[in-house]
Amino acid sequence: MMKRAVVLLVALALALPAAGWAQGKTNFSGTWVFSPAKSERAAAGGAGGGRGAAVTAALAAVSTLYVKQTEAELTIENEGTYRLDGRESINRLQNGQSTTKASWDGAKLVLASTQSLSTAVGKFDIQTKDLWSLAAGVLTIERTADTPEGPRARKLIYTLFK
Repeated sequence: MMKRAVVLLVALALALPAAGWAQGKTNFSGTWVFSPAKSERAAAGGAGGGRGAAVTAALAAVSTLYVKQTEAELTIENEGTYRLDGRESINRLQNGQSTTKASWDGAKLVLASTQSLSTAVGKFDIQTKDLWSLAAGVLTIERTADTPEGPRARKLIYTLFK
């Protein structure tokens, strides 16, 4: 009887940290509406025009994000599916592909991507890092991108559609 109690206590002690770790992962599922008034573009590489501005605009927010999340994957409709186990995900883009590795920083989700694009002005890669966080029905995506014309940064704010 004593041996069974000790085994049970050890199993419980081992399970609690894992349960706490699993609870630390945020579920971003929902329909999210972009809030341009609350979002901001940081001057990481200057406002600049030309191709960099077009690339920054392409990396900017769409008006609505439809997000479904399971323990294994995060899917953004019309964008792609990302594995949440640390393995790379490859998604096709209109003019190239994106290779993304997802990781967790506490309750925040980090999506680190390389987008390989072929355009009329040539082929190039863009490195992006999105840091997703959620608080009080507000999804914040802090996006940094290394573009051919220098670094860009944006803070994208979405509210939960009710």
